[in-house]
Amino acid sequence: MADRPRGVQWTLFPQLEDLDFADDLAALSTTHCLLQEKTNKFSRFARQAGLTINIYKTQVVCINAIPDVPITAGGKPLHLVKEFTYTGSLVAKDNAAQKDIKARLGKT
Repeated sequence: MADRPRGVQWTLFPQLEDLDFADDLAALSTTHCLLQEKTNKFSRFARQAGLTINIYKTQVVCINAIPDVPITAGGKPLHLVKEFTYTGSLVAKDNAAQKDIKARLGKT
């Protein structure tokens, strides 16, 4: 995906495009259009390797935004959620850390 930046501006790097951990991937984009483009490209590369995006396990969260149309994979809409957990951290659409802090304290 080196043809142009599609991620989120980051202080240490020009763009942070995704977070990878084991078999999880969190794709980051500043616009709906760029996230859809990234999802399409990822889906094409996955198919070349004999893999598919599981639309039932894939979730989309829009932080501080309301999407006009859904992000799709293989022509099917991905599930829009208000929050999800990624590597133990709660990511919420309002970008607030209070729920994550409460969840971590509850686990102790």
